[in-house]
Amino acid sequence: MTNTSSEHFYTPRDSEALWAPPDIDKLISNLAEQVLSDYSANRIPTLVSVIPEALYLSADLARRLGSYIGPELEFMEFTNRHVSGSTSTASEFRTSGWTSASSLEGRHALFVYTRTQRGASALHLERKAKAMGAASIATLTLIDQPIRGSRATDPTYTGTVLELPHEQLFGYGIKRKRDGYPQDSNLNTIYAER
Repeated sequence: MTNTSSEHFYTPRDSEALWAPPDIDKLISNLAEQVLSDYSANRIPTLVSVIPEALYLSADLARRLGSYIGPELEFMEFTNRHVSGSTSTASEFRTSGWTSASSLEGRHALFVYTRTQRGASALHLERKAKAMGAASIATLTLIDQPIRGSRATDPTYTGTVLELPHEQLFGYGIKRKRDGYPQDSNLNTIYAER
């Protein structure tokens, strides 16, 4: 018999578990129900997994939707790099992963995020998808963690809202902000740093 007590598994120091696997599973089930209410076999979504963070969520969501509507799945890498200017700091967005400008033409793009905050990256990708000729555009996030101030766009589908804007999350694809903990993004639980 295998001992499954938590003392035999890696538990990150200086952290608190916010969502364990059963909690995440329930959030994904609720998101899948929301998506299924808007899509059908005649209107199949293309899940665009914004990696690396959304890799686990996209796979889990695609499995949930697969037996009903068989979504298409695309992966793209998205980076948000702050560029210092003479008077302000701006964000520079770079995308990679699409080889042709028409890769979303006529398709129903559903961008998948594990976590959203200001919505700037989502807005950028929505504009890019529109320019590519997407038939429709929506965003899905497991955790919406709004930061005070202006919001570029709101997610179409939200699993849960975290009202602690400066809480540093990690696990289930989300990388820890502190260096030296690369394995923490691979955890099946979502933690907050303490």
